[in-house]
Amino acid sequence: MSLRPFSSGELENLKQAIEKNGFKIDGTIENYFRYSVKKDKLILFTIKFPVSLPLRLNFPFEVVSFRISLAFKLWDLNQNTDRVIIFIVKMLRDLALQISLEHNFPIKGKEVLLLELLNKTIPETINEENDSRWLNRIRISLMNKRDEFENYDKIDANKIVSILDNVRLKPTFNLPWELKDGVPKLRTSETLFFSNDEEFDEFFILEKGYFTFFKDLEYDKFYIRSSFDSYSPYIVSSLFNEDEFRLETYVENWIKFSRMMLNSIIEIINLAKINKNDFIKFNPKRD
Repeated sequence: MSLRPFSSGELENLKQAIEKNGFKIDGTIENYFRYSVKKDKLILFTIKFPVSLPLRLNFPFEVVSFRISLAFKLWDLNQNTDRVIIFIVKMLRDLALQISLEHNFPIKGKEVLLLELLNKTIPETINEENDSRWLNRIRISLMNKRDEFENYDKIDANKIVSILDNVRLKPTFNLPWELKDGVPKLRTSETLFFSNDEEFDEFFILEKGYFTFFKDLEYDKFYIRSSFDSYSPYIVSSLFNEDEFRLETYVENWIKFSRMMLNSIIEIINLAKINKNDFIKFNPKRD
């Protein structure tokens, strides 16, 4: 059965309905509610909920940033799929606004040191810059500064590796499908991968001063990814002593939290009362 692509009118009406509920198509740093719609009827929603320090700064700094993405593909638009899409949009937005993950950052008296560390490691922001480009520039900056944080790097890396075993993540030579062409040459020797033998991808990626975690799941023709990334290890390790902030404990809790968030998305899908015949099973590695 051939798939008729969305018409220009259908695309425009769908985008208007989604944006009316607070989602935007751009991927800038400040946009926490993102979506994309392709003509081949693939729809993707992503919510972002960062954890910041209790301090007003004139540029974005996120200790850790969580994301949940939900993708699905339709045969066609109809009254039921319209209802499901709007229901999911509203539920995702409500979920993001209700999420709370407690952190204790004893920042008082450390403001000057924090600004020095940020000026040393975080590049200047570019107006309307895409989130992924911003994060890539931070990666490069951290790699260039790694010699200055060599002691922290060795200590933190060993502690992180030890807690990954607690959450069933082991060193691996396997790569996520997004890196099927390999790790960029600049980062090959600086990047470690940890995973497990579960059916769907789950990876923790350890770089110099940078962590990435994601866990994928397929449920009723929906593809879900719960993830986080953090470019703050050097900064928080320099800013706080062990009694104030145990980075490895937070990383373990972040992984557990990300896994738990998958259950919230499954609950939303169940509440949406979907008709599976309206949806197409697809391969996210290809589409």
